[in-house]
Amino acid sequence: MSVFLSPVGNGDHWLGANALPANGGLINTYLAGTTTPAATYTTSLGDVANTNPIVLTPAGIPPFEIWLTGGVSYKFIITDIFGVQIGPPYDNIYGIGDLTAPNVNNALNVSYIQLGTGAVTTTVAGKLNQYVSVFDFMTTLQISDVQAGTLLKDVTTPIQNAINSLASGGLLFFPPGQYKFTSTLTCVKPVIWQGSGCGETSTNSSPHPTRLVWAGGSSDAVHYGGFGTTFAGGGINNLCIDGQSLATNCLVTKDIWAPRFFNIEVCNSTTNGWLVTNTLGQPVTGFFEASYIRIYQASSGATASANGLALQGVTGGVSDGVTLGRWKRCRIDHNNGAGVLIGTSGGGTQDAGDGMSWYDLFTFRPNTGTGFGVNFQSANTSSIINQHRFYGPQVTGGFNFATPTLSYGTRIINGSEVDLNTNVTQLLSGAGAIDVACDTQSGVYFGRQVIPNLHTSIISDAFFFTRYDSANGILQTGNGNWTVINASGGTLTDAGTPGGGVTVTTAAINTSVVGIELPSGNASSGLRSVVSPMMSCNFVLTQAVGTQLRIGFFDGFGAVIANGVYIEYDNAVSNFWRFVCVKASVSTIITLPIGPNIGTVFEWAIRFDQTFATANYRAGGFTGIGNAGVTSTNIPTVAMFFGVAIRTNAVAAKSVTINSMKAGFLDENYPQT
Repeated sequence: MSVFLSPVGNGDHWLGANALPANGGLINTYLAGTTTPAATYTTSLGDVANTNPIVLTPAGIPPFEIWLTGGVSYKFIITDIFGVQIGPPYDNIYGIGDLTAPNVNNALNVSYIQLGTGAVTTTVAGKLNQYVSVFDFMTTLQISDVQAGTLLKDVTTPIQNAINSLASGGLLFFPPGQYKFTSTLTCVKPVIWQGSGCGETSTNSSPHPTRLVWAGGSSDAVHYGGFGTTFAGGGINNLCIDGQSLATNCLVTKDIWAPRFFNIEVCNSTTNGWLVTNTLGQPVTGFFEASYIRIYQASSGATASANGLALQGVTGGVSDGVTLGRWKRCRIDHNNGAGVLIGTSGGGTQDAGDGMSWYDLFTFRPNTGTGFGVNFQSANTSSIINQHRFYGPQVTGGFNFATPTLSYGTRIINGSEVDLNTNVTQLLSGAGAIDVACDTQSGVYFGRQVIPNLHTSIISDAFFFTRYDSANGILQTGNGNWTVINASGGTLTDAGTPGGGVTVTTAAINTSVVGIELPSGNASSGLRSVVSPMMSCNFVLTQAVGTQLRIGFFDGFGAVIANGVYIEYDNAVSNFWRFVCVKASVSTIITLPIGPNIGTVFEWAIRFDQTFATANYRAGGFTGIGNAGVTSTNIPTVAMFFGVAIRTNAVAAKSVTINSMKAGFLDENYPQT
């Protein structure tokens, strides 16, 4: 209970009718406008009541101070010892400093009206209560420490109290300053945290106008979301959360729908800078809007292995997980951890990190770092990650699609080739991706999604093998062109139906070779690197030992190729497929982590231009997907034919069944068929 000093009786002297002090006189106190007695108190503590009435001393004054209950209006009547009233009654009396008094100019009683037609009158208090400041819950010393940035005062409790005061959500203002906190701040309602700026720059050294500085142990700094009960709305704007290389995660966002995060920085944590997750069985954590996000993990010490941003959904079906968000202008510095980690956190089954759009994502790691820029990886073997779109990313650590995760429908559009060196697998690697495509700023297009697109609109049909006419010894093509059969004692076996396969078999003598090729005359007229030739071949290889199989573009069918861009399986050299670029007998070779897949439907797509070549494969349907590529000056520019050649390196026949071949030019101006 608050009490306030009475304006009546403290310091007053009352005189009787004889003009002498009213010794024994009485001060009667009532509720204003009534005869109902109302208690007063002797001290500012309000713990000892005066007598009622109060008996005046021989000096005509009260024996003790008079303190009034806050918010209570009093009436005073003073009489002499004989009951004769001295002076008029004092009615509607409040204590000094009691802001509830109607005539006091305080926020509760002063009107406020916003400028503009139709504005409705409220009070200053009502206007101020439309948002809350964390300073409202701090002492003067705590506020001074925050403003000075000395980080001497722990302000965890005031901040948490401020958050809790907005039980139904609202706006919580963090004035400029450095806020020291030592235990996890928890926000389970749609309270918008509004700072004064995070100092978003390309480095972490600039000052942060509003900065929350973790001074606790190895636990999370901020939990934002329902954490078991999903809510909608809220967000964090214009502030920095600094984990000081101590916090496990700077920010954990969990069980929240349609929040907005703008111009925030999280930095220096040991596991994830920002973790986005959900509770199994809750609606999705998603429909994010996150813009101008800065995540910084120092390249040494406790943060060196930390991820920047982790989207780690937990799902048992289609109604939960982490999904559907837009991330704009995110810069992430990392080292051995991933810049962005996308997948499941071990619980649930599938579809746990889906449907995100990324605009101008930039991830950076030092040259000594090992973390991927974007890593699609899950602990769960049945995890599927769908429909991510990356528009104009610059990812120096590359994209990795790790098994057992599978990714469908991911697109990388106008990607940067920064720090690619000579191996495209630094930009796009891993065997866990299905239906993934990438095009780069130099116009190079590669990825697993290229293969199915070859059969739709990506390529112009200059040659499309359909069947072998054994009666006439010719191959029939989609546009009527004839091919040349290069055989040294080998055979071609007709599948017998239009569109069926052809089995190409060598003779059972060492070095026998059989090939299917586009006539060299046609090659001279158009299949040059300047127009980006492309081909695909769908086939089944039947033997491995003693087999050499080449698919692609080359200048001949000899044992040694002087100019070519092709895929080769040569059992005498390696039991793995190799991607070969050879120019004037100088070769650049990438050995791929995939074997011959005997008896399995296999498909290669090969494409090159003057400085870049890619090969994409699909083995066993969707069970094995991958790619390789080179950026090199070692790509031939001479005219070449394309085709398939199989050679035996043993005294035994070797064969391959070709289901289809298709070739043409990746050129928007070339007529589509």
